[in-house]
Amino acid sequence: MTVITIDRSTGDKLRGVNEPVQLRDERGEVLGEFRPAVLGSNVDVGEECPLDEAELQRREQEETLSTADVLRSLEAR
Repeated sequence: MTVITIDRSTGDKLRGVNEPVQLRDERGEVLGEFRPAVLGSNVDVGEECPLDEAELQRREQEETLSTADVLRSLEAR
């Protein structure tokens, strides 16, 4: 991933948003979209979960493995 460092003023503007923001240059041309980081979440801000309620419930009932179980399984291969 390419990293672009922005100036303090732009950072202050972006720090206060909690939804996707369209970025444009001085001519009004769209450069892209900024999506703020949300700690503790793996879902982008402003996006709905792509799974329906039935799938979420099914996944809750699935058997889960501990890290130790996964490592034992991998070492056994």
